Formats: sequence, structure tokens, C-alpha cells
Amino acid sequence: MKPNLFTTIAAIFPLLSLSASAQFTASDDFTDSARDIAKWGLVDQGTPDVEWIEAGGRLNFSSPSPSFGVGQSSRVWQARSPGYTNDWSITLDVQLGDIDLSESEGVTVGIGVANATNPDDHLQFALQLFSPDGSSTLRQIQAESFLSAASAGSSGIPFSGRSVQLRVSYDAHSRMLTAAYLSGAVFKPIAYWNSALWIMNANSTFQLSVDGKAFGAAVALGQAVADNFVLREASSGNLGVLNGGDDFNDRTLDAAKWGNLDTFMGVGELDEVNGGVRYTTLGEVGSEDDYDARLWFPGAGDFSKSWTAQVDVSLPELKLSEGNEARIGLVVMNLADPGDRATVSLDLSADQGISSRRFLAGVLRDGVAFSDLDVSAPTSSTAAALRARWDAPSQTLFFEYDANGAVGGYQWTVLASHPVNTGDVSWELGTGSRFQVGIFGESYRGTTVLAAAGVMLDNFQVSSDSPVPPLKLTTVESAGVKAKLTWVGGVGPFQIQRRDAFNAGVWTNAGGIVNTRSASVDSTGKSGFFRIVDQGQ
Repeated sequence: MKPNLFTTIAAIFPLLSLSASAQFTASDDFTDSARDIAKWGLVDQGTPDVEWIEAGGRLNFSSPSPSFGVGQSSRVWQARSPGYTNDWSITLDVQLGDIDLSESEGVTVGIGVANATNPDDHLQFALQLFSPDGSSTLRQIQAESFLSAASAGSSGIPFSGRSVQLRVSYDAHSRMLTAAYLSGAVFKPIAYWNSALWIMNANSTFQLSVDGKAFGAAVALGQAVADNFVLREASSGNLGVLNGGDDFNDRTLDAAKWGNLDTFMGVGELDEVNGGVRYTTLGEVGSEDDYDARLWFPGAGDFSKSWTAQVDVSLPELKLSEGNEARIGLVVMNLADPGDRATVSLDLSADQGISSRRFLAGVLRDGVAFSDLDVSAPTSSTAAALRARWDAPSQTLFFEYDANGAVGGYQWTVLASHPVNTGDVSWELGTGSRFQVGIFGESYRGTTVLAAAGVMLDNFQVSSDSPVPPLKLTTVESAGVKAKLTWVGGVGPFQIQRRDAFNAGVWTNAGGIVNTRSASVDSTGKSGFFRIVDQGQ
């Protein structure tokens, strides 16, 4: 169960590293009693008369006199910054002593993490001391996230100690930031943030800082301090090949297949139970947009190579209020830019008191949805299968469904196709580009999805294709009123078609769809011509 999640109302997504970068560690223990310009630049950012001062082997926050409003100072890291495609962490020791506070006054000291391109998108993680009434003081550890300077969520816990080590870590696979504090020998998370909401990409970096704030309070040297700043960045992961699968029978997240952390926001959660992955909303009430995606870890799809991903889904009837909606399915993303993504899902919604379900495909660029490109097909299915397929020769994403799922073998119907390299929705892919794929659950506008509802995903499979051998009819054998056809190549499933004349007439289906490369069909009439249609291409 995820502790104290940030609730947000923006778009998603995530992943594997794109470029190799050697592991490195950088630090400052502030024992030189002078500012290290190579690490921190010439000046701090903030309000007048509020500053950080190196003294006594520590970094001291100073706000000499009470002020109206907020006095703040940020010492911004100017040396090598961590990138968006590598794992990294920053740790900082902070201490807040006893400070005289009047009503509504307070002091915070901690870590700042921001999108370097747009620092208004940032995360603040700090130890706080404040007085609600002027006669008592309270301490807590709090994380707060911001989108374009507007608060997007906060989470905190009471904390009685005067000092603590804080850590913000970043997982490049899921693109999640985690705020945690050291308790004993273990870092305990109190909040997560989906950094893809900051519209970052493979070229982005993070801005790090040591932050202090005084809310109307006077702070003397030694009362609020920071020490032992350490930044660690790990080398990039291996992109691998998009092959494999998971039947989810081990009842636990397999980190080798899915990484250590899902991509999520709000109170959406995926967990493995009863031989599948269940989607629920934590607590009794959903938020505006709840989401959890589990992204395939061992490999990414190659732009120059065709690939497929599929999953079985089950979305029974839910108790929905007006405007409620839930969906589960597959997500495909541009690895270099998680704002470029597309989904295929089984969707259930309530509108004007009527519940309806549909297969739905949609596409986004840079986090912006192109609703005019949404494609849906009404269905009565509560259990089905979904497939995403990249056709490298045509540079097109196909989204398909089987309304009966695995019953009787998979027979795919094309729902939508997206040529993702043209028009306003172009993802600007090319040689070397990669796709990340995964499963997801999502619910909107306060929808509650209980565990007992049984919203499930199962039997996830991914495969990267070798060049598809050409489809070729090898033999046609007569057997009374039947003709037995045999062929090689193609992907499948296959449909045999017939017409009476070689170069005229309409091709009509002869028999049903088959998954083998031989079949017998009727051969009545004076003459007839057959062809094999590969429905997998």
C-alpha cells in the first residue's frame, strides 16, 4: 500500500534510460567555512536579509529579524545536475532547534527538487517547526509538490525530533520521485510524485537546492542548519529487447519484470492477487484522476522493429455515480518523452444515469490529449483481451481487441491505427527511438473501485518480431467438394477468401478465421480462385 500519496489532476507517464552515463557521487560537508563557488555559484536565491551562512562546519539558515510574509533563501546546486534518464538520490541532514515563535509563525529547512527548465515545477521536502497559537509548537516532516508554482499536493507526518536525514530519490523507469526520511537504518517514504507531470523528457535535468524559509520568524545562527549534502547518480539501465510476459501467479511484484516502482497518481493502485493484477482505489473515496501503470522493465520496443503487446482484462459492473468512469488496458509511450503516449482500454462510465462500456483508444503528444482522434466501439463484454501492435514498415501503431478474450483463441479486431510520425500528433520518432509498454488502471471524478469489484488484468505478453516472412500459398489439394490449402509465412490469424474469376468479382470469406497455416474450404462451382489474408498485418 502506498503511504500518503500526492493527489494530482494532470496527465501521466514514464521509464528506461536512454543514454549511457557513468555513475557519479558529489557532495559538500560545508567544513571549509567558505562558499564553494564551483558547487553553488556566487549567490543564493531568495529575499533580502535572509541567507545561508557556512559556519561551524555546517550550513546555517539566517533570518535576522521578524518579517511580514515569508523570508526565504535557496542555495542552488550548480555543479553537474542529475538527468531525467538516470536513477539518482539526494540526501541532506537537517536540524531545527527551539525557536521563539508567535502565532502562525514557523521555520522550515530541507531539500528542493525542480524541473531545471521550469523551476516553478518543483518539490519541497523539509523539516518544519511552527506555532498554531503562539503558546505551543509543532514539528513535522512535509513534502509539497507544485505545478507551474501552484500547489498540486502535500503530505506530512508529525515528527518530534530536532534533527533528521531527508532523502529525495528518483526512479528513471517509473519517473517517480520519492520523499523519505531516515528512521533507524531504513528510509521511510511519506510521499511520491510523478515527475512526468512536469513535461520533462530525455534532454531534461533536475535543479537541486538546499532551502530555508521563515514565516514571520527571526532565526539566529545555529537554530536551523543543514549539513552533509550528498548527490548520487546511477548509470543508465539496459534497454534490452521487448520480449517476455507475466501470468502474475507469484502474488508479488516481480521487480525483474516491472521495476521497483509503479507510475501512479492519486489513489489508484495495482496489486497482484488471485493470479492476476487488480486495480483499486485506496480509501473509501476516489479523487479527480486516479491512476497506476506497471511498466515493462527488461526491454523497450525498437522503432525499426515490429512488436506486439497484449493483456487479458476483466471489468465487471461497478457501482457508479453520475460522471464516474473506470478503465483498464495497455499503455504505449515514447521512451524519450513520456508525454507522448497512447492507450487502448476497456472503459466503463455512467452518464445521465446510464452505465455504458466500450473499447477505447486514445493518443497524446506532450501530455496533450487529441480527443478528436479517440476511437471507441460499444461492447457488452466484461472480460476481453487488448493488443497494441507497432508495424515498423508503415510506422503505425495499431490497437486491437478480442471481445471474448482467450475463449476460442484470440481473434483480433482493429479498433484504431495511429501513424504517430505525422501531423499534429507526431511523436518525432526516428532511428534509435524506443517505446515503453505496460498495463494500467485509471478512474476519474471520484470513482471508487473496491477490491471486491474484481477489476483485473492478466496474462501480459510482449514480443518483438523478426522480419515477417512473406505469405505464400504452397499447395492446393482437391478432396471431393473440399479444397485443402497450405501456406507459409505471415503472422496470423488468417482468413481464406475466394472469388470465381481471376481478375474480377468480390472476394468473399471461405470458412472462418484460422490460427494454423492449413485449412479446408468448399470448392464447389466450375472454377474458383483463393487467397490468404493475414489479419495480423
